[in-house]
Amino acid sequence: MTNNKQQTPVEWYAEKFAEHLEETYGIKVTNLTLLRQAKKMDKTRIIDAYTDGNYDYGMGRCEPEQYYQETYGGGEQ
Repeated sequence: MTNNKQQTPVEWYAEKFAEHLEETYGIKVTNLTLLRQAKKMDKTRIIDAYTDGNYDYGMGRCEPEQYYQETYGGGEQ
């Protein structure tokens, strides 16, 4: 089974920044607390934007939380 979920910009940035630090300075970043906080903030932003743009989600469109899960997947960050 393939994963068709999109990667958020926050996740992409965190991965690239961690790769850069390790390749350039030999520093391995494992601070998951900050990443989780950033992902929660990003999730809120995405859900708010979806809600603002889809006033009629009760008319055949999914709920904002369902949209987030279907698009980006995963449990709580």
